[in-house]
Amino acid sequence: MFVATPLLVGLVAGGRISSASLDLVVAVAAAFLLRQPVTVAVKILAGRRARGDLPAAALWTAVYGCLAAWGAIRLLRGGHGELLWLAPPAFAILGWYLALVARRGERDRPGLQILGTGALALAAPAALWIARGEADPRGWLLWALLWSQAATSILHVRLRLRQRRWARVPALGRRLRSAAPSLAAAAGQLAAVMVLAAAGWVPPLLGVAYGIQAAESAVGAVRPAVGERPTAVGLRQLAVSAAFTICFLLAW
Repeated sequence: MFVATPLLVGLVAGGRISSASLDLVVAVAAAFLLRQPVTVAVKILAGRRARGDLPAAALWTAVYGCLAAWGAIRLLRGGHGELLWLAPPAFAILGWYLALVARRGERDRPGLQILGTGALALAAPAALWIARGEADPRGWLLWALLWSQAATSILHVRLRLRQRRWARVPALGRRLRSAAPSLAAAAGQLAAVMVLAAAGWVPPLLGVAYGIQAAESAVGAVRPAVGERPTAVGLRQLAVSAAFTICFLLAW
């Protein structure tokens, strides 16, 4: 959903799908898939994995890299040079991640995960700009809105994964203290969207989409996921994210 939602929102907000839009889908999907074989290759070169895995990692790096480059070149040749504004933050985040991988420092870093979703959310302004044929400032608003939701969902899932390791359901006070970051993020983004809606910057019903995550965060704080399987936690948040995407698209 971290990839599909920004693309869908950008395409719908742009109001027009062209061959350039399809080129963007190819480039973004290939760039997303490229991260896995590149990560494996860096781990091999850093001595974290067997060198026998290098040929496969190199093959898929070449395949996905060529697809991403092909889509990007077609977009630039089609006159969409405004997309170059989005490249530096995406490459900076990827470079930082790979540097951490080389030093075995990529694990349990929520900040890195949140930055990663910010890079993926850049697909929303890219799709909007392609449809509009210019760097529409509203693309940055879409980016911020979708990055906010992705970051909030990460905080919520991390909370639920911590809860599942509790031996029993603790007192309400401890539950609320543990859930404070998740609750603050969900409430903060909902309040921000309501302010933007009152100012006429976003559709009035967009708050419904953000209310879904706020409600889920509240439920997660009161009813912890003690003993639940990680798969169940992930599937529940996937359903919440899907509902958010649908409501966002309908409201926009």
